[in-house]
Amino acid sequence: MVMEKKINIYTSQFANGDYIPYTIGVLVSYLTQFDYIKKSCNFHKTFVNKKLLEDNINQCKNADILLCSCYVWNWNISKLLAEEVKKINPKCLIVFGGPQIPNNDNIFFEKHEYIDIIVHGEGEIILKNIFDHFFTDKDYSKIKGIQTKNFKNGLSLEKINIENLSSPYIDGTIERLVGSDLKNSIGMLETLRGCPFLCTFCDWGSLTYTKMRKFSIKRVKDELKFFSDKEISSFYIADSNFGIFKERYIEIAKILKNINEKRFKEGKESIKAIITGWAKIPFYKLVDIVYLMKDSLGQAVGISIQSMSDNVLKAIKRKNMVDVKKEGELDIISNTLKKSNKKGFIEIIIGLPEENLSEFKSNFQNLLIDKNVGSNGIYDIRAYGAQQLVNAELNDPEYVKKYKIKTLEIQQKSISINNRFKISENERLVVSSSSFNKKEFKEMILYYWIIKFMHLSGLTFDLSHFLNDNNIIEIWKFYDDINDFCEKIKNNFIHKEYHLAKEFINVGSSGGGWEDCDYVYETKDNKNEWTFADFSEIITKGTYDRLNKIKQQEMVIGKIKLIKFYEKKYNFKLDIKFKNKYLNKMQLEGSDFSGDWFAHNG
Repeated sequence: MVMEKKINIYTSQFANGDYIPYTIGVLVSYLTQFDYIKKSCNFHKTFVNKKLLEDNINQCKNADILLCSCYVWNWNISKLLAEEVKKINPKCLIVFGGPQIPNNDNIFFEKHEYIDIIVHGEGEIILKNIFDHFFTDKDYSKIKGIQTKNFKNGLSLEKINIENLSSPYIDGTIERLVGSDLKNSIGMLETLRGCPFLCTFCDWGSLTYTKMRKFSIKRVKDELKFFSDKEISSFYIADSNFGIFKERYIEIAKILKNINEKRFKEGKESIKAIITGWAKIPFYKLVDIVYLMKDSLGQAVGISIQSMSDNVLKAIKRKNMVDVKKEGELDIISNTLKKSNKKGFIEIIIGLPEENLSEFKSNFQNLLIDKNVGSNGIYDIRAYGAQQLVNAELNDPEYVKKYKIKTLEIQQKSISINNRFKISENERLVVSSSSFNKKEFKEMILYYWIIKFMHLSGLTFDLSHFLNDNNIIEIWKFYDDINDFCEKIKNNFIHKEYHLAKEFINVGSSGGGWEDCDYVYETKDNKNEWTFADFSEIITKGTYDRLNKIKQQEMVIGKIKLIKFYEKKYNFKLDIKFKNKYLNKMQLEGSDFSGDWFAHNG
């Protein structure tokens, strides 16, 4: 099979930021274990940098094979690359793989005729089979797990024995693909493969068929040492369910701890920005791991709830491992986080099947009544839209029909790749179902904004709990009435922010509404751009930015109006000591204000 002239193979794994192309690295590492491939092929540097697309296209004019690893964040740019390469080099074999490749799309090649082969399933063995036939008869029809314009051979269930996979870091593959200077790169660590769960909004379980396979601890240790030697200070742990095997992850945490202690003694910066997914794991499994890794975790610890509704959980085939309704459960989590000097956040998904507006609000209120939420370590609640991933059950026609799911394709500005090519990456967001309509979906987003802006920022945290604890106003009623305050009580920053958020949620920037796909919203104040799909954008880049610029007097006057609204509505008077304590609590950094605000502004 050895050819006189080596064939040229180009690979792409586009991403925002300087991410190491681990997926491509694993594939190339595996392929080059075979002598005939190693001798016959030139694997060129992998395309990663989003700013060099024109150069990437030009480099492929002499490519024999182009391999593209595709995800939701690089789908459109990968297609553009392939389409342009096919124009200048029609003979190039273009192969697409990755989670973004649809397993059930009968007209895929009608839409993407410039792609030759798509891979369904785990890539190593399938790609090796493609190479075998490329060098011989170029007849790919008998390869399981691939599809062309002429045939479809289903999803390959064959899984590679990962013990036979060498590390692309240790064997030098990564450095050959992207270069040896990795100091400012973001790494990727894979300690196991697979997911034992079948959550309908996720494609992980469906693609891996639930079986979990572990890489050796020695391999993990060697890769962590590689990160240390190359001064890679931040990386993702790409496991589906971090912490699922408690003793194994404790061992990994100890290895990392020892590496950092050694680096400290040598006067070097520690590995301190580890990011991972904290998914369906009982928190008690994570306690010891979090504490051991406390100096390395670069993110807050996620507590994945997704929903507290039994009906929703049943519909999405999920059972929460953290029972936030159980008394004392959040105390344990909060105390653990404080002990580790870490913060945590609760994750939920807005727009899941069987969700309804009333229950959505009720579940939020159950969280808010717990004083751990908004302080004491669990500082935040993060809401995400229900993405309709291409291979998730949420995208299955029968499932869609059952729950009457309707979606809207919207731009994800945060992952858009290349503005010069007018490229944006999109997602399909669930905006209505049998249990909620589009209007109610918007109300859910607005309610989430209210909780983020009012309660979790600290603006109403003390007030709402004080009124609830003293049996004056129950916390659920307090937040139900916030809308009324925001609508009626004008001439304050709360009213202004409420209407900015409401306008954005309702109509977008041009006023044309959602169907016009108004992706970008610009405020009149500071020209912030907000992404329609990303709920957090409304808060972090809009409301919160301006909240931090609010003058002290304006802040306090807004809080006074809030107190007076509730006093009038429920016919009570708050103690002056509490009023002044509340008004002076959430002061902006650098402020030297103190005083009796009600004495002067009451």
